[in-house]
Amino acid sequence: MKKKLNVWGLWLLPMKSKGQAVIKSLDEFFTIADNLDGAYLAKIETEFPEKFFSKPYQYYIDIFESEEPIEDFILIKNLYSISLLFIYKLVGEGKLKEALEINNLMEERLSDRFRESIPWYKKHYLPYIKAIKKGQKPELPQFFLRN
Repeated sequence: MKKKLNVWGLWLLPMKSKGQAVIKSLDEFFTIADNLDGAYLAKIETEFPEKFFSKPYQYYIDIFESEEPIEDFILIKNLYSISLLFIYKLVGEGKLKEALEINNLMEERLSDRFRESIPWYKKHYLPYIKAIKKGQKPELPQFFLRN
């Protein structure tokens, strides 16, 4: 199954293949999803948000910087996404200074190529951070919102 997932844990569809290969891949995905029998959703409910945020942000940095295998269950295996969740939570709590500290740590890790090539970064994220720097508690950036 790991060959079917990308680095973010998303199911890879063979879009360049013929229709039958795509259908077969989707069938495989739904078979696996059906067999989870709600276990994954139950795990999410037990892990998020209370248990997830009960660990300090540094805990997650340590996991990603460690050369040891990850022993703990980790709901989100992307430090950038974890950073955004912590920033949003801290802004909601009025802890703008702490939110900006996490932003600064995250910015140190980003490449210029990322900043230039990811459209939502300039369009949604930067204005969000600029508002926080002005002492505002801005609304959730557009890229977080569901349609």
